[in-house]
Amino acid sequence: MLTRRSTVPVDDVASERYETYERRSSRIPQLIGLVIGVAFMVLGIAAVARTSVNTDHIYDPHMFVWHLWQNPLMGLIEIAFGALVVLSSVQPGGTRAAQAFFGVVAFAFGLIVVLNVAPNHLYHWVAVTHRNGWLFLIAGLVLAIPALVTPNVVERRVEGERPVNRRFVRTTTAPE
Repeated sequence: MLTRRSTVPVDDVASERYETYERRSSRIPQLIGLVIGVAFMVLGIAAVARTSVNTDHIYDPHMFVWHLWQNPLMGLIEIAFGALVVLSSVQPGGTRAAQAFFGVVAFAFGLIVVLNVAPNHLYHWVAVTHRNGWLFLIAGLVLAIPALVTPNVVERRVEGERPVNRRFVRTTTAPE
């Protein structure tokens, strides 16, 4: 359909009503991911600082750090996990798929530890006990559920009036 535009002179200042819709992505999963990622990075740094990394014996020593058993390998894993969660959280709009993936991975690891699937191997390799398993299980749920459930886009309606200080105002008319 064709339209014709014309200008109409306006003698005094008029006001124009407007209505817009602002679209933005929900930031709740981003904030949750940021908090969880920073917490895991701090826990991993504390574990590495306490146990000290020796590349000849990455599985030893087993130390008690902040009420959790840790070794250097587990500290490095926690630092890497926290960094990846933080990187997926600071992106504008956030990558919900990455956050959901990291949440599911943490939940699965926590579930494996809590269910004692391979207790001797896991304790020897990464020094995890049930406390570590519950930490990863809860962190995985808290990370994955908001990433999967919250709406991706939030809309907000804005109304108002603004002055029109132009000499001419455009109007649109139908063709004759």
